[in-house]
Amino acid sequence: MKYFIFILLFSTFLSLTNANQPCNENEHPNILGLSTSLSNLSLRNNSKIDHLCDPNAPKQRVQECLNKGDIEELYAVFKEFSNEEPKMDIFYEQACTSCNITKWPSQTTFREAWLGDIFYPRKEIRLYYEHWSSEYLIKRFDILWSLAMSAKFNNPLALYYLTRGLQIHIDAIADCDTEVIPNLYKKALGILEKVKDNDDAYWVRATAYELAYRGTYCFNPHQAFELHAQSKEKESQLQMLLIRERYINFVKPTQEDYINLSQAYPKGYIEIVEKFAEGFDEKVSLLNLAYENGYYPALLELGWLYGKAGNKEKALQYHHTYSERYQSPAGYYYASMLYVPGSVDYPVYYQNRSDEDILGAIQELQKASHFSPHQEALKRLGILSVELYKRSQNPEWENTALESFHKAAFLGAMDAYDYIDSTKDSFSHLNGTINKILYLIGYSS
Repeated sequence: MKYFIFILLFSTFLSLTNANQPCNENEHPNILGLSTSLSNLSLRNNSKIDHLCDPNAPKQRVQECLNKGDIEELYAVFKEFSNEEPKMDIFYEQACTSCNITKWPSQTTFREAWLGDIFYPRKEIRLYYEHWSSEYLIKRFDILWSLAMSAKFNNPLALYYLTRGLQIHIDAIADCDTEVIPNLYKKALGILEKVKDNDDAYWVRATAYELAYRGTYCFNPHQAFELHAQSKEKESQLQMLLIRERYINFVKPTQEDYINLSQAYPKGYIEIVEKFAEGFDEKVSLLNLAYENGYYPALLELGWLYGKAGNKEKALQYHHTYSERYQSPAGYYYASMLYVPGSVDYPVYYQNRSDEDILGAIQELQKASHFSPHQEALKRLGILSVELYKRSQNPEWENTALESFHKAAFLGAMDAYDYIDSTKDSFSHLNGTINKILYLIGYSS
């Protein structure tokens, strides 16, 4: 009997090491509609070794795609793993255990759990909630595709955040199915309601009760407070203070409450600056405390503070430091606003700026493009490059503008498509992408 078990285990091990080829493009049509066909992409075919030696390696490949905003390669990785011949579920169970991956009630196998986690952009979702400067992430098309790929494997967290990102875009499309957002929210929350002792599930449900998007929950800050109270996350503790601050029938938090939390969770210092600090020096001191204790977006807050005080040099220093130290485009994006303040969607904000200011803003935005993609920064770069081209007639700026608009539109920047092709409008481009994403996750009204 022992000999039989040994033979069975050995044959199972051999089956795990069998090579699998990526899918045939003709059998699985390219739903992205991208110009580069999957057959022309260079795929890594050694993922089988990655699986056995390092369960995190596939997720690193997905992260590399997101760092570059490379939807084509992301989709190629998705097809490679989706169409790989499944192994025994015990392998995926071990991978989930070693990587601390949650198997959600909607996932019938550990393979689904593992694949759903590979494509879930946890880093970007964390950044999205960490600071207002990262709100653009939830609208980026490559992030939405990654969430859709995760949702394809029944990850309810991915489905919820995908729905949030689609909602932001879909509000601008009059002819879209108006029930798509409520239906997707209901599906995601219905699954998360079955989960206990999971901080991610508590967070999503709590924010749904407070934000009350159509299709989620009726507004109920008390229920939101109770769910945050069950979480071990420090961010939930901060949200509990903010709920007490915002709504009636709660005991109002004191400055001491925020100070006590900030000692363990330095993001709380930002709230103290906004609610209690009075002088410039006190605000600077608190923001420095936040940064020194690990809340790095405090550098952006310092940049804004010095910018409003008229100290452009100091403001630029903080914005630049944030981008360079944490490899983020946000610092340079906001640095550009020290040269050309406000939105550039309306010419009145930049037409009267000097050539020197326009060029200064462009240079900041070009530096931002060296990091992970920021679709709004790319659109801003395109608009200001057009303005400089009009003034100088230098074709270099026209080329810069076109390249920037193409990248911005590809990543989901609203109305960037209008600058590229006057025969097509942003709504049709946006609607087409949304329909392809809904097709991938199997949505039908």
